[in-house]
Amino acid sequence: MKRILILFYDKDSIDTSPISNLLSINKLDILKKLFGEVAIPKEVEQEIEQIAEFGVNTDPFTQTDWISRHEIKNQDLFEQLRS
Repeated sequence: MKRILILFYDKDSIDTSPISNLLSINKLDILKKLFGEVAIPKEVEQEIEQIAEFGVNTDPFTQTDWISRHEIKNQDLFEQLRS
């Protein structure tokens, strides 16, 4: 059975630390080994792309096919799932 990690965000803060910390030590593949697939909101993707400004190589993130990016279409349902 395939496991999927879904990273959530809050309107006021986005927790990108699982991805950004692994990118900074060049170990993003650990998420793939643990979960197979990772689903993230577009807001998380945008935040990750910004860490390149601090010298972090984000190519492993931008070039991966096992991290899917999604737009949240039903904010009410999203909030219910988070609680």
